[in-house]
Amino acid sequence: MKSKGREAHQRGEDHGNAKLTIADIEKIFRLRKEGLLYQEIAEIIGIHKGTVGNVLRGERWAHL
Repeated sequence: MKSKGREAHQRGEDHGNAKLTIADIEKIFRLRKEGLLYQEIAEIIGIHKGTVGNVLRGERWAHL
């Protein structure tokens, strides 16, 4: 199962449905530190502003 990429608990960009990469997550944190609003970051990355908030609060991608 593991050799075919069907592990039960895949995280991050290894998950089959992942829309974000580690580079995207790093960019989100960098842009927020620069003072951009959630909506501005969302438009740059191409995701919903709620997803930006989830990442920044550690509700998503908390393993990084």
